[in-house]
Amino acid sequence: MVRKPSIEGGFPKRKPDTKLWEEVRHLAEGSANDRLRAVDISFDGYYKLPEDVDYLLLKLADSRQPEHVRIRIAEKVASMTALPTGLYFDLLKILDKDPSPGVKQIVGRETERVREMTKPAIEALAAFQKQMSLIGTISLSVRDEWFRSYQARVTEIVQALGGVEPFYPRDLQNTILDIGKIYEEQARTIARDVTSFYSSQDLLSIRGLEPSKRPKNPLIRKLSECPVGRAYWKEYQGICREVLEWLLVPPLSPPFEEVTTGSGLQKRDFIFPIPSDVAGFWYWIRLNHHSSAVIVECKNYTDFIPPNGVTVTSKYFGEKRCGLFGVLVTRKGLSNSAKKEQERLWLEDDKMIVCLSDEDLMKMISLRDSGHDTELVLDEKISRLRMSLE
Repeated sequence: MVRKPSIEGGFPKRKPDTKLWEEVRHLAEGSANDRLRAVDISFDGYYKLPEDVDYLLLKLADSRQPEHVRIRIAEKVASMTALPTGLYFDLLKILDKDPSPGVKQIVGRETERVREMTKPAIEALAAFQKQMSLIGTISLSVRDEWFRSYQARVTEIVQALGGVEPFYPRDLQNTILDIGKIYEEQARTIARDVTSFYSSQDLLSIRGLEPSKRPKNPLIRKLSECPVGRAYWKEYQGICREVLEWLLVPPLSPPFEEVTTGSGLQKRDFIFPIPSDVAGFWYWIRLNHHSSAVIVECKNYTDFIPPNGVTVTSKYFGEKRCGLFGVLVTRKGLSNSAKKEQERLWLEDDKMIVCLSDEDLMKMISLRDSGHDTELVLDEKISRLRMSLE
């Protein structure tokens, strides 16, 4: 947080006014002057509105909105003191790319101010990263003690940026993501040493999770009834698309299917674009793996995937392509030699390939049905791979 609260003791408690919120929503869909009024009410009466006001303000900050509306938002962002961390950085990130000279003049000054204010935090986090890399190699008892000091240190860093409860980020990853919206390269350097986005407790909680033996979701039945073998690759690919689209869209954009490279020699099964304004886990992937999209390959093999299956998938990767992150979907998972190739590609080429088996997909479906983040499965696999490296 880089905003100093104007109210002693922190930010005011949110007390939504339903009538006022309906007025704001109505104005936001009206004329340019109506939208200007919606901006004023949203900022001036921010704590009288529900949390959905954040999404409305992000929509009104879009470059397709009237220029004077965007300028007013820029003025409010630069002058508001009691503004939550996430909203402040999200708006600043959008406005920083605005083509309007009027918006640029206001936001340019604010962005530079933020860069100066975040320098101490960047330096502190950079010094801290060596400790973070030890998380996977120490005993559980030592790890528990380390996490206590870790949380205390995070609190110190966020308070140095002006953070006040309950709006400061819960953990170091969220701090890095917020700073990354302004200071992306530095945040990426720090983030590289953090092995997961979710907490270790969250990841441990899903390791023993098994899909229901009597699933209600028809996608699980479709997946389990699909014949195994290369002869049925088209059917399997179609089911994988249906499953992954249901699991990941949104926040990812709908996929492009069977995208062929310029030379015509390579064809990727799916590409799920990662929106530029995405938050949370997928922004973590954008930051860590230079990825503008998720490359997905489906292999309907009767046995474990051999190493060349992983190698071929990696050929589609590249910083100047869609990025360095992808998913290999297969029925049974990777062979031991393929796991070694997966490790080599990460260590030598920075290419992260996550393998999802039928069981993994069913686990993700079960998580979605129960209201949990399906990305936990992906993050757990990334974490497990990185912590297993010698």
